[in-house]
Amino acid sequence: MNVSTDIRPSFGGFEFVLKTPTLMHAAAVALGGSIVYYSFNRKRIAGNNDSLLPATEKKKPAILEPLHNFTYQTTAPMTIRPYKPIYHLNMGIQSLSPNELIMLDRNYRMRLAKRRHLMRTHHNTTGSLSHASWAVNEFYTYLISNHLPTRFPTVFNKSPSGTLVLNQTTSDTYPVIPQSSQNALTALGENLDEDFVFLVPDAEGVYRVGAFVMCFPNGFDMSSKLGATMDEIHKPVPELQAKLGKSIERHFARMTPGVENGVKRTNWGIARSSELWTPQGTHVYDGEEIPEDVAINPEECCLRVERQTIWKLPGTGAIVFGIKTYLTPLSEIKQEAGEAEKLATAIEGLGDKMGRYKARGVWGRQVLQYLRA
Repeated sequence: MNVSTDIRPSFGGFEFVLKTPTLMHAAAVALGGSIVYYSFNRKRIAGNNDSLLPATEKKKPAILEPLHNFTYQTTAPMTIRPYKPIYHLNMGIQSLSPNELIMLDRNYRMRLAKRRHLMRTHHNTTGSLSHASWAVNEFYTYLISNHLPTRFPTVFNKSPSGTLVLNQTTSDTYPVIPQSSQNALTALGENLDEDFVFLVPDAEGVYRVGAFVMCFPNGFDMSSKLGATMDEIHKPVPELQAKLGKSIERHFARMTPGVENGVKRTNWGIARSSELWTPQGTHVYDGEEIPEDVAINPEECCLRVERQTIWKLPGTGAIVFGIKTYLTPLSEIKQEAGEAEKLATAIEGLGDKMGRYKARGVWGRQVLQYLRA
């Protein structure tokens, strides 16, 4: 008799719920999970033989390197300073090793507590359309059954039967095959410090937002983007559609499936506080007035950097867009040799349109004075 474990949030924490599926149900779940991950992992989508990377940089499949002595408690967050003197709108992609897909650092436990609180108190941290369930389940199965216990064996342990995975940090256990896509999204949100957006191709091959888990939004409500195309999502970003719109769709269609063919990029801005849940107030959109006489405390402001990962699932052909957010107080930036002036120069180099979009008119004068003091 197969017994699977499901974790459900309760007011006081998390409770185990044991379920005994019927033989037919168990067989269907196991077969479905196997087909989605193991079988499709050996296939490639017809016609999608070109990667985002130039032909000379195409990668061979990489083996995950286990971190047997890893302790996230002593691992510093990545230091990413992606700003340039003059802002140029481009994809700025680089190759991604599978070992870089998920990053854990000393903020991990604190971030998980924050994410779990947000998921209990905000219904719009997750969302999914019915046709995206296969993509969500495929990604979850890969991470839980393979990636996490292989890469981080000191944090994630697979049970002797191979059907469950234990998170040593939270003492919560999860099935390697999800019981539903919503359970999968919840588990992703409460176990990792990354947010995820699933872009699923429609009947015409146009990628649309099919599902998401977003605990740390930067100026938008992801629930309002369900079903949206890349054009619709990026419409508020100045000049993005004109310069990159068609290229983004073309790149997605040409990506070679598999995590070994993933890419990464970064995005940056100035946050007025260290709050990670910011679904609004970080951008100024067309038709909006820039607030005047806003009291800004530069000591509370942070450099907010998003480390974004992009790869195509081999089974469903969906694109998984991962976002890990890093916040660095400007007071710490000032302690790094030369970085305060570099950041100030980059803020001035945003240009009028991008500067307005990133709300520079709200915080710019006071932040520049602080960085150069």
